[in-house]
Amino acid sequence: MPNSATSASPIHCLIIDDDEDEVMLVDSCLRDIPDIASTVTWQPNPEKAMVELQSGSFNLCFVDYSLGATNGLEFIQQAASAGVGMPMILLTGADHPEIEAAAAASGAVDFVAKYDLSPPTLARAIRFAVAGQKEAEELKRKTTELETAVEALANERSLLQQAMDHTKHGIAMFDEKQRLITSNARYLEIYGFSPDVVRPGTDLTAILRYSISLGNYSQEEGRRLLKERSRQAASTRPSTYQQRLSDGRTISVDHAPISGGGSVTTCEDITETLKKQQESAALASSAALADAVLASKSRFLSNMSHELRTPLNAIIGFNDIFRQQIFGPIGSKQYEAYAEDIGRSAAALLQTIDQLLDMSLLYSDQTALDEHEFELSDALQHAVRLHEGAIEEKGITLKTNLAAGFSFYGDENKITHAVDCLLDNAIKFSYPASKICVNLATTKDSGALIEISDAGPGIPADQISDLLTPFEQAEAADCRSNHGSGLGLPIASGLIRLHGGALDISSAEEGGTTVQILLPPDRISFAARAAVGRRK
Repeated sequence: MPNSATSASPIHCLIIDDDEDEVMLVDSCLRDIPDIASTVTWQPNPEKAMVELQSGSFNLCFVDYSLGATNGLEFIQQAASAGVGMPMILLTGADHPEIEAAAAASGAVDFVAKYDLSPPTLARAIRFAVAGQKEAEELKRKTTELETAVEALANERSLLQQAMDHTKHGIAMFDEKQRLITSNARYLEIYGFSPDVVRPGTDLTAILRYSISLGNYSQEEGRRLLKERSRQAASTRPSTYQQRLSDGRTISVDHAPISGGGSVTTCEDITETLKKQQESAALASSAALADAVLASKSRFLSNMSHELRTPLNAIIGFNDIFRQQIFGPIGSKQYEAYAEDIGRSAAALLQTIDQLLDMSLLYSDQTALDEHEFELSDALQHAVRLHEGAIEEKGITLKTNLAAGFSFYGDENKITHAVDCLLDNAIKFSYPASKICVNLATTKDSGALIEISDAGPGIPADQISDLLTPFEQAEAADCRSNHGSGLGLPIASGLIRLHGGALDISSAEEGGTTVQILLPPDRISFAARAAVGRRK
């Protein structure tokens, strides 16, 4: 029965003793404690007592030293091993220091001799046990909190280490005495360090000597580095420098001081970066040199073209005088034939010079557009008229299908010149009495499509890509007798590109050649596109 003298929550006590008289004595003493309420359960059987203890129904346990086949010390040890955490008080028949020491060693919180049993003695033992239990629980709680904090810190450290190990930079942190605090895998990899040698606590000087022993530096460089690196590590100012390793690699190193002393070293292998920078610089230099050479060639061609045009124009002028016999008959029909040959040759040479001049201007970016709005079909008609004599002389049939209504904004002379170059090529490489077609139509995106096709010998597929390169000519056997500068197509392509357009060539051997000029829709007026749309 609980002590009715107090209203506090009773302490549930389990008494393990095979002597009922002794149990009654303990119970009586407990009842006589004025300020501690308690309930008592008696269990003489140690095995059953163990089961009851593990149920968690008790706050305190009194264990008799003598329990028949076993003793109280062994029972207390077994209970502790089974995870029973309640305080246990050992009851003995005599007060022996050896038993008291053994009781403490087994896990008992107190030791009470039966001859000294009294309410005050038990009260003292109970208060000591309860206080000890609270201290144990508080210690356990704090221990659990500490273990949780340590585990969280370990997890954070692990995550931080993983983050450090996954960076492309090597990282090493040193304390105020230049001892390694931590480093990542990349730091070890860059210098070839073993983690068994370079580990937390290793002095910076030892790390540098180890690096020298691995052959990262020559002996002379190593001695300089030992002095310089130690000075930098001790500096309170950040610094950046480069290390040249013996294997040819270049390492960029950043030193940054941290609060409270110490420093962080960040290193990166920049060998490939430097190599790419050097290659880029070399390419840029080569490109600049190539541009300079091209500009020089263009200036030379332009100057030479002008120099050649002056005497050539004089030759053509004097030849016209001979042909027209302005100052009287020449006197021989053969001379007249010579004059015709001279005229044709001079005209061909003048055309080549003009083409060289056009190319030099295109390649030197000196070609400006004199833009205005004009009818595209009129420009094509004008280009066709320029070749009427050559078309008639070769017996070629010219078929045109030029849709009207293409009000084009651009340089009319340059568009005409581009078509002129293409027609000149088509006529030159056409068989006598063959056919040439010139078409003008709209594209799907409302741009303009100019198409010039001939029925000549065509061009081998492997040579088409070279035709827009200056001075390149198709090698078709039937065309070898037609000499030229090979500039017509490149000039036409360049003039069309100035207008934002493109030139495309399709051909096949003995299948003729078709050249398409694609002009962008933003240069065709809205009214013109609407008119073309209505006709469609």
